[in-house]
Amino acid sequence: MCAAGLPRGVVLMDAGYGANTALRRDITALELSYVVGILSTTTVWAPGLEPLRPKAWSAADGLPSSCAAMESISRSRSRPWP
Repeated sequence: MCAAGLPRGVVLMDAGYGANTALRRDITALELSYVVGILSTTTVWAPGLEPLRPKAWSAADGLPSSCAAMESISRSRSRPWP
């Protein structure tokens, strides 16, 4: 529509399309305004902001809880070799 020179309007989308990050990014790149439903689990940032990077992990911090849990499960299921 943009390439055809049609008048630009507001793009309206439901949460099914709102879950598609690439689609929202592409619509923004076309400089179109949009209103979109999103799921409550979708994270959004104000224009010009971006998500914080995760904290760096070091061995001094110990194992992350999920790793510690997996290690515990692994030990509990180990069997001596005959």
